[in-house]
Amino acid sequence: MPQRDIRKTPHKDAVIADYAPDRLYALIIGINEYENWQSLRCARQDAEAFAKTLVECCGFPEDKEHLRLRLDKDATRPRIISELDDLTTCLTEEDSLIIYYAGHGYLHKSNNRGYWVPSESEQGVVSSYLSNSVLVNDFLCAM
Repeated sequence: MPQRDIRKTPHKDAVIADYAPDRLYALIIGINEYENWQSLRCARQDAEAFAKTLVECCGFPEDKEHLRLRLDKDATRPRIISELDDLTTCLTEEDSLIIYYAGHGYLHKSNNRGYWVPSESEQGVVSSYLSNSVLVNDFLCAM
């Protein structure tokens, strides 16, 4: 299926012409407020703006099954893992998924691996982060 540049598409129907709205899913995470990390100023707003763009310009359904928005204290490690686990069981090969993350990240210097930092993560406690490799291998590859 050819990719489309939505910036050049004048109407949302043209963007989703080849996609059934009930086959579109998104997990959008935006964290400004952290328990143990410095707060951010724009991550939550960026996530909300991205969700709004998906609905208004791309025809995404607004229901909580298809558009999963996890912000600030709702973006904990267990909640993110639960969302990903749920998506692995409900998505089929015909579905499309977008994952958007805005928040702190961490690069582990000894193994050169990247991590998402959920809202309740403790600084310096890597086990409280979400590894990119775990996200890909344990969840995305299972979808």
